[in-house]
Amino acid sequence: MNDDEALDLYVKRVNELLSTRLVTSGDLRTSLSMRASVDQPMELSVHEPDEEALRSFLLTFRQFVSDKEGTRVAQDIYAHIRDDIYDRFFDATAQPNDGSDISDRS
Repeated sequence: MNDDEALDLYVKRVNELLSTRLVTSGDLRTSLSMRASVDQPMELSVHEPDEEALRSFLLTFRQFVSDKEGTRVAQDIYAHIRDDIYDRFFDATAQPNDGSDISDRS
């Protein structure tokens, strides 16, 4: 996969995450509350995201973090940028200082 394809895949996966029901509904919150009183029974209330919406979100999200998915796009992009920055740094430090900025070199 070349860099353009990797970036296109990353953008596609991000858009898929943004369009999931879990994200569009804004119902990602989880809460637990408990009320107790001496003369009343204990009350417990739980709010969880919809299970199907959460599963759908996680199926797409795992592609960003799982080694087994083969589409760790964010890590691939980061590695490429990091390598480019290292290359520029070492190229710049190996050359005499001519007063130019490191970002001017490519």
